[in-house]
Amino acid sequence: MRRASPLELFRVFFRIGLFTFGGGMAMIPLIEQELCGRLCLLREDQFISSIGLAQCAPGPIAGNLAVLLGYRAGGALGAAAALAGVATPAFLVILLIASQYQSWRELAWVGRALLGLRPAVVVLIAFAALRFGRMVLRGRLSLLIYGAALTALVVLRVHPALVVVVAGLAGLGQGWLEQRERRTVGVGDDGSTC
Repeated sequence: MRRASPLELFRVFFRIGLFTFGGGMAMIPLIEQELCGRLCLLREDQFISSIGLAQCAPGPIAGNLAVLLGYRAGGALGAAAALAGVATPAFLVILLIASQYQSWRELAWVGRALLGLRPAVVVLIAFAALRFGRMVLRGRLSLLIYGAALTALVVLRVHPALVVVVAGLAGLGQGWLEQRERRTVGVGDDGSTC
């Protein structure tokens, strides 16, 4: 994969931040299309791993993902440029809204516009979840973790942090079992037989 300049990463993430509504999860398909597809800066497996790491870190996923992907594509300066790019549009729009809030809050069209935006944002997030799910949910273990995590969150109301920790431990356990099985059968980590 090629390296990207900080300016290129700033432009890409600025455009993503400017035209993506619905928060960080809604940005995922656009980021994947730009970085893995159009620009060939990352492989899909690198992208998926970065999403998992960004979800586990505290803070907004858009910023976390921009830092991780920017770093992978352009080093420390790339991380800073990507974060600045993704944060600048939201900062400017919120600054504009905050400066006009007092005069706009009584206008009927503002309330109606917000009423229309809410369902569209839900659709954007659902679309991101479906697209991301197709990339990640491959194999029995991932489907089992998905089902268990969904049940834990929705039915049992387990704290999301605990779900993330248990899912990570399940992945580690699966990797350990596979490695142990390879050693028992006599297959090296690279797939070659001993």
